[in-house]
Amino acid sequence: MNACIEGAVPTFSCPWNNSDPTRPADYIGEVPRQVCQVCGVKAELKDEDIREGWFSGLVSFGAAEHGGVVDEAQVSEYRIYIVNASGSRLGDPVAKLPKRAESVPGECCSGDTYQARVEVSLLEDRAAFDKFMIFLVVDGVELPGGAPTPAIVDLKPGQCQAADCPAGFALKAAGLQCQSAACDLPSECCVPLGTCADLDCSSLGPDFIQKINLPTNCSGESCDQLECCELSEFVATFDTPSTGQASSAAAVGVLVVLGLCVCCFLAATRVFGCGFCGFGSSKSNSSLSQIVPARAGDYSADPFGLDDFSLPPLEEDVEAAVAAEGKRRKEAEERRKEAEAAGFIKRTVGVFRRFVGPKQEEDCLGLLLGLAQTLMEHPDDPQFRSLDLQNDILASRVFSVQGTVDLLEAAGFRKDRKTSCLVLRTDAPLRPVQLVQEALEARLNELWEQRIENDIPAMFPKVAEQEASAVVVEKPPLSPEACAAAVGNEAAEGTSDMNGVAAGSNADTTDGAELPHEQP
Repeated sequence: MNACIEGAVPTFSCPWNNSDPTRPADYIGEVPRQVCQVCGVKAELKDEDIREGWFSGLVSFGAAEHGGVVDEAQVSEYRIYIVNASGSRLGDPVAKLPKRAESVPGECCSGDTYQARVEVSLLEDRAAFDKFMIFLVVDGVELPGGAPTPAIVDLKPGQCQAADCPAGFALKAAGLQCQSAACDLPSECCVPLGTCADLDCSSLGPDFIQKINLPTNCSGESCDQLECCELSEFVATFDTPSTGQASSAAAVGVLVVLGLCVCCFLAATRVFGCGFCGFGSSKSNSSLSQIVPARAGDYSADPFGLDDFSLPPLEEDVEAAVAAEGKRRKEAEERRKEAEAAGFIKRTVGVFRRFVGPKQEEDCLGLLLGLAQTLMEHPDDPQFRSLDLQNDILASRVFSVQGTVDLLEAAGFRKDRKTSCLVLRTDAPLRPVQLVQEALEARLNELWEQRIENDIPAMFPKVAEQEASAVVVEKPPLSPEACAAAVGNEAAEGTSDMNGVAAGSNADTTDGAELPHEQP
């Protein structure tokens, strides 16, 4: 019997009256027990094949043991099968490993004494087989019991998801698979979104301008011109007239038609005459030469002075009126937009106090005011039109305050996607910068006034102590009786004072001469 099998030799019996040839024999006695097995299997089974339905990796296990002690004396080979959940093998071994040349009986068990690289398909008939099992070969016989490995986890490629793309990026394509289980973001799945900074709106036509409220990023890798450009307010207004404009245009058209009718009427009366007007063609005066006046001031043939009559150029007046109306509307729209921009800038500056203290706010606003003043003084110098977001001073004292980038964008600065800078284009107007400067000066004046009010007690401590220690004594209100008595006393005192003044005036005169005295 095999050295790795313990127990009595199995005995089988068949009933004497059995008539079923397929009936299994009866087992008699004790069931033999297998006492040889690999000492351990490594708990990690890593798939290195990114293909779905394929496994490629190392299967690691320890040496054989007999009775709980490492002993490979009876073992000649190790065989690895792929098995299902019940331990049933499928086909031939996927790997065979001979016993190592040198083995030490009783050594410690190591889970990676033997390693076999296995590559198998998990598709079709192997779909239900989810683990490997190592079997021992003893005396040329493969033992029935094996040691199972952990379950096979098929490595699958990662799926690109739109939610994995950071801000400013978009998914390359839906259902895109990565080259490994973990996607390399953002390069493998995402593409950077375009911005409107480098888009030229004039390519659409001379009437297109860049939008005031530009989106942070476009919807795709390259920007659509309609995302960044819009028709100017004046052209949009007159290309799509409103009801009032349509009525005005109709009225102008009626006037033009009436003017043309008058011209035609006057020309006809000059050529064919007018019976009730008293001039022109008649039986005695029907030639064309008689219709024309003989000399200047002779109105016999032209009693109404039609030779000097001329209509104003209606088309020119209409064009001038339309141009004036367009200019007025454009100026009104510019004033409206400027008021909105000024309000937004003022609110943005006012928000700073929510995030920082007065000292940091004053420091931040002071730096921003200096930048705005320098830019207004040197508008053509390109070095003042670019602010580096990575600059140590600006990053720590300006950009660390929430809302500063929004304020600079309201002034006309835009982020350059090629560099880490905020850039003000050379063709950008400076009026928004001036509005920012005015808002910063107003807020800094408020901060300075508050600081002066807070510093007065420290500068004049005695005055502060006197004001703090001053006690205000409030007199109780007088009753109606006391009030009437006080008024009567004052009236009596006034009468006596008047009598004293009269007496004094008589006493100050002696022998008709007035003596000098002090005026009260």
